[in-house]
Amino acid sequence: LRNILSAKNTTILISVVIIGNILVILSVIIYQRMRTFTNKLLMSLATADLLVGFFVMPLSLLDLLLDHAWPFDMLLCKVWSTSDVLFCTASILNLCVISIDRYLAITNPLKYSRTRNRKTAALLLGSVWLISFVVCSPPLIFHIDDYAIVIPSKDTSYTSSSCLQTIVCGYPNGLIYRIYSSMASFFIPLLLMCSIYYKIFCVVSKREKMLRKNVNLVSYKTSRESLKTIYFYFLIYNLYSQKFLGKLFLCIQNRLSADDGAVITLAKQCYFKLQPRCFLARTHVPYHTCGPGKFSRHSREKILYIKERKALKTIAILFFAFTICWLPFFLLYLFELLLSHSNALISVTKEVFLWLGYSNSVLNPIIYTMYNNDFRRCFRDLITFGFLKQRRSMSIRKLHQQNNC
Repeated sequence: LRNILSAKNTTILISVVIIGNILVILSVIIYQRMRTFTNKLLMSLATADLLVGFFVMPLSLLDLLLDHAWPFDMLLCKVWSTSDVLFCTASILNLCVISIDRYLAITNPLKYSRTRNRKTAALLLGSVWLISFVVCSPPLIFHIDDYAIVIPSKDTSYTSSSCLQTIVCGYPNGLIYRIYSSMASFFIPLLLMCSIYYKIFCVVSKREKMLRKNVNLVSYKTSRESLKTIYFYFLIYNLYSQKFLGKLFLCIQNRLSADDGAVITLAKQCYFKLQPRCFLARTHVPYHTCGPGKFSRHSREKILYIKERKALKTIAILFFAFTICWLPFFLLYLFELLLSHSNALISVTKEVFLWLGYSNSVLNPIIYTMYNNDFRRCFRDLITFGFLKQRRSMSIRKLHQQNNC
């Protein structure tokens, strides 16, 4: 096992965990456009992974290299094991809250978007970490002392009066605690997330069918009402300039032969081509007031739905990655209860599954980079210190826009 999980490779893994999750946290803190509700939840997830990389994984590596001869006292052993459960629980509860957020954002985007504010995010994240601490606290409250097993040293050069003792640090072996911790930390939240993502899949599938079925009907009805309004505005505009009247009727004539799905796009093109910016300023009639209220609401819902569906892809990949990484360990964690004694094969398999779970902390930043363009740009700017240049360019761009208004 030491050949598989060498100190060099494991140190690289720990470094990537720390650097990657620091980049995630800095991206949300530094860049204002990244301070969305979902990204704040992802920052909490990155915080849990960062703490795993800072505290849990280095001690696990040290314990592995010393053949599980714990070099510290029992208090630190208990803190280390409890922290492992705490951060793992916080990770899956963060994913659980994110899945609920995705479900509400997909099913009712307009209504839910009004409730996604800073206070709601703080309340949810505070609840996640409080529940995580409650889940891992019973061994500390009820003084469960089987975190560490003290065995005599095999070194026979010492007399019985000065016998060395070796501390083997691990998780408590009690039946009740193992069932409680595995259910509360992993299996119950996992089942909850599976049910939520199944509902999301049903909603998305139903919404896709409705969009494909009703797109022609909605586009045809709304385009006729919008076309009447556009025609009215251009009759007024004709008083301002006669030379565009022929273009107006040409647009209307072309619209009659167009497909229903392209009607609204064509109407928008006619509208913007025929009206210069100065005339819009004179009439004081914004474009979004031209269409009916139902069409405006339908368009906003569709835009929000497409945006939330895109974010859902990244969250779903995070969920499946977490499940694949941690499910083998927790299954073996419970399977050990059926064994009268542990053998070498079980011990090696347990170590492999444990580090497979730890590797999930490095997968999350990689997933952000692969499937989220915003995080990818932020990571690149942070690594190359481009965020300083970006702030200057944003200030220049904003000044340029103000001068053009």
